[in-house]
Amino acid sequence: MKKSMGTVVLALLMCMLLLVGACTDPAGPPATTGNGGTTTSGAPTTSAPPAVQATLTTESPYVLEGSRVVFTAGGVSGGSWTFTYADAEADRVTQMVPDGASCALRLNGTGSFTLTARNGEYEASCSVTVVPAENEVPVSDPMIYWHGRTRQTDSGMDINNTAAGFEVRFYGKELRMQMTYTATAIYSILVDGETDTEKQLLNLATDKDSDGSYTLASFAEAGIHTVKILKRTEESVARTCLTGLTVIEGGLLPVETEYDLKIEIYGDSITCGYGNMRPAGEADALKAETQNGLGTYATLVARELGAEYRVFAESGLGLYTNPYGTPYWLKDIYGNTSVRDTTPYPADAYVPDIIIINIGTNDCWAGNGSAGGNEPFRAEDYRAAYVAFVRGLMERYEGHDVTFFLCSGLMENVLAPTLSSIAEELTAEDHAVYSVEFARTTANGHPLYAEHQKAAERLMDVIGPYLDGLI
Repeated sequence: MKKSMGTVVLALLMCMLLLVGACTDPAGPPATTGNGGTTTSGAPTTSAPPAVQATLTTESPYVLEGSRVVFTAGGVSGGSWTFTYADAEADRVTQMVPDGASCALRLNGTGSFTLTARNGEYEASCSVTVVPAENEVPVSDPMIYWHGRTRQTDSGMDINNTAAGFEVRFYGKELRMQMTYTATAIYSILVDGETDTEKQLLNLATDKDSDGSYTLASFAEAGIHTVKILKRTEESVARTCLTGLTVIEGGLLPVETEYDLKIEIYGDSITCGYGNMRPAGEADALKAETQNGLGTYATLVARELGAEYRVFAESGLGLYTNPYGTPYWLKDIYGNTSVRDTTPYPADAYVPDIIIINIGTNDCWAGNGSAGGNEPFRAEDYRAAYVAFVRGLMERYEGHDVTFFLCSGLMENVLAPTLSSIAEELTAEDHAVYSVEFARTTANGHPLYAEHQKAAERLMDVIGPYLDGLI
């Protein structure tokens, strides 16, 4: 059979391509890269040396107004350095002394300042922020990391919930805050990674400085530090409002803390740490000095897991009853900023991986007259209200994987069967819901800190097996 002309042409082209390939040098000619580096094509392949990178650094990101700051250039061998700044910055420079690869300046006027260093074709820039000796920081500063449900008002940032507060990273010698309060409010201060919430306490009523502010951390020399403060006392004991921060000889830096796990906690006086720090045998009472909402069964677990956690709770709170005459109950207010702040809190502002619930003690106490209530406790009413509450939370965080832990015990022994039944019902619907029963307290009144520790161990036993799927 005769071959077509197209077939012959195609065969000739293939032969030509093979001949060209055979005559090409596998190594190929060197290919030039930026800044003088070279690479080769073909095999073997060698890595290109890194491109020269000019650098310009200084001692700190913040400079005290009128002080001397030194910039240092590097990354380039040989040549000479020149230093420049924008014409608009000329009135801020009172002295400029270049010396080889370094340049010392004195700067006036607060705000950002940028210096540029050049060496031949290489260039680098570095910025510092010039601050006054006392640098006032508003609560609206985006570098403040907020803990708990907080709300900004015309007065400042309301911090009312148990375990709410803020975290900052700063360069400076000292950090102060300005805060108003309604009664005895106590905070834990955690400096430079400290985790012991008992080490440094701040009582807003007694620990004021002479100017009315509060010193959170102080150091002999300026440097980089972190400070976290968290509210130990509940909203019904005291409400607080942060009105500002002051950094001495420095300013804020971006917070580097990252939380892989987020926990949301709902409850009543037990979850608020009511009386948990009182000595054994002491009368049980709602007092700021013996309350630590950072040392409860739930917050101890959260700290053990290195999780971020938020608490929504109040002493005397019921799920669906108001045994102490309050005009609210948890099933209707869980989406608010706090129990007593009816402002809705955005659901997307904080999406938890785990929700821990311990609610119902006051409901069943009301039914037996212990809390002064006159509405009889019915397990079927409690169950219906609880299921609606959990479904409401599921709807609030729809589209996210949230695991629920329904807790009971410590101050009652009647709720566990109902919670177990609810967990079974919701698990059958393919939801992650587990019930946990704690041993009842032997103390006269609310559980002591040691009993919260035991309850935390019990809760960890239940949460532990599911952590791999949550983190």
